[in-house]
Amino acid sequence: MINNLIYTGIDSERVIEIEKKFKQDILQEAAVNRSMIMVNHETDKNQSVMHLIPVTESSVTTLEEVYKMVNRSYPQVHISLFRVPISDEQAPLASSIDELLKISFRNYHDQFVFNCQIGRGRTTTGMVICSMALSFKRGEWHRLMSRIAKSENEMEKSKSLVASETAQDRLLRGFYPSVMKIVSISENGARAKQKLDYIIDLSSDMQNIREVIYQYHSFAQKEEISRKKKEESLHRATHFLHRYCVLLILAEYFEEHLPDENNPVFSQWLEEHKDYTEILKNIRLEFCLF
Repeated sequence: MINNLIYTGIDSERVIEIEKKFKQDILQEAAVNRSMIMVNHETDKNQSVMHLIPVTESSVTTLEEVYKMVNRSYPQVHISLFRVPISDEQAPLASSIDELLKISFRNYHDQFVFNCQIGRGRTTTGMVICSMALSFKRGEWHRLMSRIAKSENEMEKSKSLVASETAQDRLLRGFYPSVMKIVSISENGARAKQKLDYIIDLSSDMQNIREVIYQYHSFAQKEEISRKKKEESLHRATHFLHRYCVLLILAEYFEEHLPDENNPVFSQWLEEHKDYTEILKNIRLEFCLF
């Protein structure tokens, strides 16, 4: 099985350097192999198959070069490219969140498009962070509760029968012990969680990054799956829970500040709140049943 390389803590400049070097390596290999390179292709059954593909200098471009080509072709519409490295299926580092917030705040009048390798987990995480940041910058964050209340009222009206909430419902809503610890020590924990969940649900076309915790956690409890599958599912669920906890802490950061203040950057604020960092160091998957 082919796995991605993980470079934790890498910055965007280093990513660009790696891409440029990778392009050079491809062209050098093609130059000595009759304009062909060997590619390792993975089948649906996770089997590796080697095959040759033709390569020319014009057919190999970095992401930066692609965006420059688009801007040259459509000069009336300028697209800016920002690279924020985040490891797959993991919570973004506080420094990466700082970068995303800086980009969002500086360009809050513009439209944003996010993408990652698959277009699911990290893409959705970026959308959620950006949505929170834009709501905060535009002065809407502290008025979100009225919109949430209206949305919940409409949802209740659409239900013919309102069943009592099950343990599964609570877990799908993210009520894990680590989450509840964050809520309990935060000044505005319950409100921050409501706002975060509202934005997550609005951004869940590809993946609901709260509900996916329970989906992988519950899958790992099945007796018929292999030990390897169980460990993989628990590993993913734990990382997804960690990601949700980081986003919840970010929501609390917005709760405690106003957009017109000279606010500390998120990483600095988090460093000053040791209780949060201790919780993040000890994320555990447990069923919290009520």
